[in-house]
Amino acid sequence: MTFVSESIEVAVPAEQVFSLFSETSEIPNVIGVVSAVEPISDDEARWTIEVLGQRRTIRTRVAERVPGERMKWVSASDSVDFSLVARTDALTPASTRVTLEADFNVGGVAEKLGLAKGPASIAISKELKNAKKYAEGRFPQA
Repeated sequence: MTFVSESIEVAVPAEQVFSLFSETSEIPNVIGVVSAVEPISDDEARWTIEVLGQRRTIRTRVAERVPGERMKWVSASDSVDFSLVARTDALTPASTRVTLEADFNVGGVAEKLGLAKGPASIAISKELKNAKKYAEGRFPQA
């Protein structure tokens, strides 16, 4: 398994940022590689993910939900092995540290040699920058 964790500070209150990760319809806006989310039930959804020109549809389920603080999604099918955690930690009443943690199995030589971590870390960091821009535009502070 490859594990990456990246954080960024967002000038938006934690509750508002958390809502972007907990509302199914908002996920594609804050996690850019997720192009669509189709709810299946309260805790399961079908995510369409586009990475490096490849499109995959995977079933996910919410494994943990701590309102205002943490969401964890895991694969709900045997064909894909991953988990994604979004954490929101209030720094001040108007700013939040957002952390994305991804744990996944890409398999093959790249994973065995530890070569998957670098590109994954860069991708997660890019996703966080996009999430910051979206959140600060969606919830502008006075």
